[in-house]
Amino acid sequence: NRPTRAAIPVRGVPDLKSAIDFYTSKLGFTAGWDYPDPPTYASVAFGDAEIHLSEVADIKDTGTDVWLYLQVQDVDDFYDWLVSNGVEVEGPPEQRPWGMREIVATDLNGYRFPIGSVAMTTFITGASGTGKSALVSALCSAGIKAVDMDVVPNIARWLNRDTGTPSNWQPDAGEEWHGSHDWIVSTDRLSELLRDDELRVVAGLSTNQLEFVDQFDLLVLLQCSEMTFLQRIQERPENRYGRQRSERKRILGTYKQMEAEMLRAGAIPIDTDRDLDLVTRDVSDLLDQQLQP
Repeated sequence: NRPTRAAIPVRGVPDLKSAIDFYTSKLGFTAGWDYPDPPTYASVAFGDAEIHLSEVADIKDTGTDVWLYLQVQDVDDFYDWLVSNGVEVEGPPEQRPWGMREIVATDLNGYRFPIGSVAMTTFITGASGTGKSALVSALCSAGIKAVDMDVVPNIARWLNRDTGTPSNWQPDAGEEWHGSHDWIVSTDRLSELLRDDELRVVAGLSTNQLEFVDQFDLLVLLQCSEMTFLQRIQERPENRYGRQRSERKRILGTYKQMEAEMLRAGAIPIDTDRDLDLVTRDVSDLLDQQLQP
């Protein structure tokens, strides 16, 4: 095999100076070298990708020429920026069946650019009382679409471990009941939820979560001391689970194994013994890093 370095597209343009200005000021490229003087040939770069522009007297059917696909960090933000720059865009971002969220823009010479970013979703889990619901609320306030599976209708339910039949949880359910029932998420219902192309974060805890974590691009594990999560369980007004002795026994008897399983699955641990603002900042930073090309 012969050594190779790169395949560089070359696009013919009627006015090199105007093309360079458009690519750099409107599309976010950076100018490279040009040749000769005055130049008729130049390079522009988009991240690590380079294209060449060649000034030609006549170009035909530029819209059907070779397309350049631009991958960006966040196509929604990029779309807003293009529109503010007066760039012609065929429509707002749309989720594609192949996993990309995309738009199509057109340059000053009629060349069309598909532009996209990968739609990425994060699963956040942790023992009861580690702060999943509070974090979801904080992320939503920061403009990040996040959902708590505990409040999504029909996505999870208690099932009898032996018979598979649904059961209704009661606050006074005893140890025998907890020893024979599991909190199970419907993987089909979860898949439907993940079709929301704006959804960035799903939070929750279930007995069967190792069966569906591969549907997510990033896993986050919230962790805090037993004293902290037991105190939060007693004080939280919206969720009574964990206040009974049998429920606390179940939580204390299962959370360490769950944490070990999630860490082996690649989850990133986040300490939630700290203020919620700090936890939200750290998780937001992880989401931003996830989008980096």
